[in-house]
Amino acid sequence: DYIALTLLQKNEEVMKKYKMKIDYLVGTMIEIPRAAIIADDIAKIAEFFSFGTNDLTQFLFAADRANPKLAERYDWLSHAILRFLRRIVQACTGHNVDLGVCGEMGGRRLDALALLGIGYRKLSITPAAVGPIKELVRKVDRHLPAEEIGDRMRNMGIKCANPAMGWGLPSFYLLGREYLITL
Repeated sequence: DYIALTLLQKNEEVMKKYKMKIDYLVGTMIEIPRAAIIADDIAKIAEFFSFGTNDLTQFLFAADRANPKLAERYDWLSHAILRFLRRIVQACTGHNVDLGVCGEMGGRRLDALALLGIGYRKLSITPAAVGPIKELVRKVDRHLPAEEIGDRMRNMGIKCANPAMGWGLPSFYLLGREYLITL
């Protein structure tokens, strides 16, 4: 907090000294679990967050995504990752913070749908992913309750599984793999 507040104060001093006003937003890129865990504290002074899913997931799994021997452990749609990302959304509820995601996760159709389902509204993606993700977002009303997003997923050909695995939460099957969508 001290460093952020010092920077904000310094910025105000410079604008006052030069008699200028520059509108800006205060935010941060969050790529490590430690920062994500205290997102509610950071939200007291931040106006936006961008969560770096590549590094954040790598740290949470303690697995190098570039190592072919460990690559199969790197699953953005695992219960652990989606619950972690959902807890961040919940921790920031009540703060005036814009939540976004950057990294490969936002550019993959099913992953993007999961992110929308748990409350993220801004996805920073590669140019190649813009078309498919735009098409997806147009098909799903982001303001629908999670259950209705699940219904839309089924209409898109994603088969619904039993809401189980002991979590009591809706989950979906695609290509034989189970993905938890709402947490």
